[in-house]
Amino acid sequence: MIRQATKQDAEAIKLIVMLGWEQAYSDLIPQDVQEKFMERFYTIEAIKERIETQEFVVATQDNYVVGFANYDIREQDTRLLSLYVLPTHQKDGIGTQLMDYVESDPRVQHRILVVELENGNFIGETFYKRKGFEELEYLADDVFGYPVKTIILKKTIK
Repeated sequence: MIRQATKQDAEAIKLIVMLGWEQAYSDLIPQDVQEKFMERFYTIEAIKERIETQEFVVATQDNYVVGFANYDIREQDTRLLSLYVLPTHQKDGIGTQLMDYVESDPRVQHRILVVELENGNFIGETFYKRKGFEELEYLADDVFGYPVKTIILKKTIK
C-alpha cells in the first residue's frame, strides 16, 4: 500500500536510506563521505521537515514501511529526489508501485520528471531506464569534497 508519509515514519525512512546507500554506493563513495551525507541530509529532523514541505510517500507491507519516494514539483519540472526500497523487498514491485504513484499525481502529468544519481549506481540506473527514463546529461560533482559523476535522467509523463 502507498500512503502519505508521516513524521512517525522518519526512523524507518532513515534505515531504508542507510541500507540503500550501502547497497548502491559502498564501492563508489567512501564510508566516511556516506556518513557525512547521512548526517547532513537524513537526520530524523531533516526527514521530518521534508515530509512536511515536499511530496513524500511510503510503501508499506503488513504495516511496516518498506520503501519511499520523495519528489518536488517545481515550476519547470518535477524532481524525484529519492526513491528507495529495502534491499530485502526489492524485485517485489514496490519500486514500480512508488514510481506509478508519483507519475499518477495529476500535478506531475504532462511534465518532465527528472532524477539524479551517481554514475555506477547500476541498481538505480537500471530501474529508471526500465521505467522509460533517458539520459539527459552527466555532471562532474562532489559529495563533501569527494569527486563523483552525476547522471541526470529524464522522462516526460503523459
